Amino acid sequence: RVQIREWLSNAAVQTECKDKLEEARRKVENDMQRFKDFERDLKTKAFSTCALTRGGEDMDMEEEQRMKYQDWIGQTLQSLSDQVDLFDADLEVLSAK
Repeated sequence: RVQIREWLSNAAVQTECKDKLEEARRKVENDMQRFKDFERDLKTKAFSTCALTRGGEDMDMEEEQRMKYQDWIGQTLQSLSDQVDLFDADLEVLSAK
């Protein structure tokens, strides 16, 4: 990260390269933040107050995702059922001819 900042401050670096360097710096800082969060979660004791309160939030997120996927499956099944009904109706019309 420090090396990238030095390169960005260098006047000899072209504008096109500066954009790429800036993007690389943002990626590095983002990854550093993710690692910091990961380390904090790793160091949290399993039955501490912090971990227990966070665990409930994770379950809520899991429940939210589960409900989202259940809704999607229900909608998809309904759509497929409607298509089957349409195909059956088309078969009856074609077989009547």
